[in-house]
Amino acid sequence: MQNDSTQKTDDTQENRKTIVNELRSKWGKFSVKELTALTGKDALVSKLQSQYGLSKERAVEQVDALLKGRTF
Repeated sequence: MQNDSTQKTDDTQENRKTIVNELRSKWGKFSVKELTALTGKDALVSKLQSQYGLSKERAVEQVDALLKGRTF
């Protein structure tokens, strides 16, 4: 039986895997390795700016829309 902290870690990892898969579906230029190496939303926004030439504002809008309040 898992304790609460183990369950929370499992849920966080599963949530991150789901988000990475959604990111790959939307932005195919990124590899899974690149996406899993990102340390958070700001890093993802920066990566979108550099890979897709998006303005910071547009990148933030797109990331927020995809994350729908979830933490990355």
